[in-house]
Amino acid sequence: MADLSATDIGRRVSVRRRDPTVTSGPSLRDTVGTLEGIDDDHLRIRVRDGTVVTLDRGQVVATRRVEPAVARLRRAADVDTDTLERLTATGWPALETAPLGDWTLRAAGGFTGRANSVLPLGDPACSLDDACAAVVQWYGDRDLAPRFQVPLPLRADLDDALAARGWTAFDPVRVLVADLEAIRMSAERSADAPPPVVTNQPDDRWMAAYHYRGQEQPPPAARRVLAGGAQPVFVTLADDDGALAVARGAIDDRWLGVTAVEVAPRARRRGLGLAVMLDLVDDGRRRGARFAYLQVADENHAARALYDGLGFTEHHRYHYRRAPQ
Repeated sequence: MADLSATDIGRRVSVRRRDPTVTSGPSLRDTVGTLEGIDDDHLRIRVRDGTVVTLDRGQVVATRRVEPAVARLRRAADVDTDTLERLTATGWPALETAPLGDWTLRAAGGFTGRANSVLPLGDPACSLDDACAAVVQWYGDRDLAPRFQVPLPLRADLDDALAARGWTAFDPVRVLVADLEAIRMSAERSADAPPPVVTNQPDDRWMAAYHYRGQEQPPPAARRVLAGGAQPVFVTLADDDGALAVARGAIDDRWLGVTAVEVAPRARRRGLGLAVMLDLVDDGRRRGARFAYLQVADENHAARALYDGLGFTEHHRYHYRRAPQ
């Protein structure tokens, strides 16, 4: 019997309990789903149809953590947060990593928050104060700002503890998921969009069109991060004057990770963002992917509108916390 705690929020679990409404016959009932919340009296579990059920802990006779079986997932929304966060980390890899218990310290020359922050899944195998000191030291040795990427609500406990220690929250992000078949049925590619060029490395034309958070040129570490990860693929739509739209994907365990979607200013409002997304989805499906995930900044309303139209739904959120000055 697993002793569930707040650190299991976001994981798939199975709970066996006595049903007091049963007066004859077997009275045990099993509930399987994603643990959404836990306190001294109740467990809250999101089941397959998306509803959240509340269980009385006094009626629970056994619990267990359900190991993810991505290949057997019926829909993207069923994946647990722990699994999805690990997928996103391999899809956008750091250039250097180090373990701190179950946590992963990541660095990539400062290019992107995801590749230069602690991914705090599990336990650091030491006190939080000692773990924070180790984080500050490790990032300081690399001339990087110490920060955590905190998945919510999975690590709401850690988030509260970091806030109490003066770590400042910033850059809220939504993690969205979708089924590839549903995406492909939701929209049609514009007939005016140029044919896609698909490569497994970011060529110079692709790199020239990519501007991370508005940067004129990505830093030197960018190409190595972009080319890393599981089965990376780069899609370019171009005309004689250069790239019109670009996108990057990474495939791992039947999941397509969508990143770096950008349309050149001169090509906007022509449906090319939709076109490059559909091209990426088509390539992913050909290579066996069934589901997709992406991360979008909370304030990026234009991108969120595109993804909503394609059927992406919010799975969870995260934000960063930086060390006190």
